[in-house]
Amino acid sequence: VNTRWEDFSLFPNPTNNFVMIHLSKYDGLSGKIMLVDQLGQMRQTITVDKISKKPIKMDVEQMPAGLYFIYLKVDGRKAVGKKLMVAH
Repeated sequence: VNTRWEDFSLFPNPTNNFVMIHLSKYDGLSGKIMLVDQLGQMRQTITVDKISKKPIKMDVEQMPAGLYFIYLKVDGRKAVGKKLMVAH
């Protein structure tokens, strides 16, 4: 799998309570989704044994408003990331 920044998408962005993470290009692989704040602290992690074409829902309602980064690490490859804005 050739990973590039655009290989997954987030919706809605900005968000206030949840974000849907679309990983269909990684169908059948295993991976980890990490939510990291601006200070580099891991705020949430979702481990997926077998990625499907269905989007994954991540709840961010309890997160303070601000800028976050969602990183995707698939099958041990280098992580790719996208910015996520949480606004309440």
